[in-house]
Amino acid sequence: MRDIERLVSGDLPLSFKLLRYLNSAYFALPQKVDSIHRAVVYFGLDMLRKWASLLAMAKVEVKPPELLKIALLRARMCELLAERAAVNNTASFFTVGLFSTLSALLDMPMRDILTKLPLASEINDALIPYEGLQGEALSCALVCEQCDWDGMHFVDIEQAEIGALYMESMQWALEVGSGI
Repeated sequence: MRDIERLVSGDLPLSFKLLRYLNSAYFALPQKVDSIHRAVVYFGLDMLRKWASLLAMAKVEVKPPELLKIALLRARMCELLAERAAVNNTASFFTVGLFSTLSALLDMPMRDILTKLPLASEINDALIPYEGLQGEALSCALVCEQCDWDGMHFVDIEQAEIGALYMESMQWALEVGSGI
């Protein structure tokens, strides 16, 4: 944690964005987070990883901001599906959803992108042929995007609940996307 705190502290724009984000209305904390140390402790490693990925994607300035919101929506939807299904490692589901727009962000075929990223094979399989549980979650998110309500399915979650999770994901993506 100290190494991460040191890294974040050494990057003024990153420090500023982290403190601004944590002190936003989205978190509604009872008291302001006033140090990088407290921010890192509050956020935790998993959340910092997600947040850093979001910031990195947000720096692609030539693309419409809606593309980042779609990535956020898919990421949160995949994560919520995994949480609801009591699947371990929900962070990998978040990553799959987040990275699902990389092809559009980078103007490259997904296969070419994945050869340059050191990702677990399950994530690669989820992003290209939509295989495995992460791939099923991403497929479900994509079906929801297209309003194909009959095609919504993931593990044994009812369609009405999937729809509710999608709405929750949409709200989260709008709130988080406006804070980046």
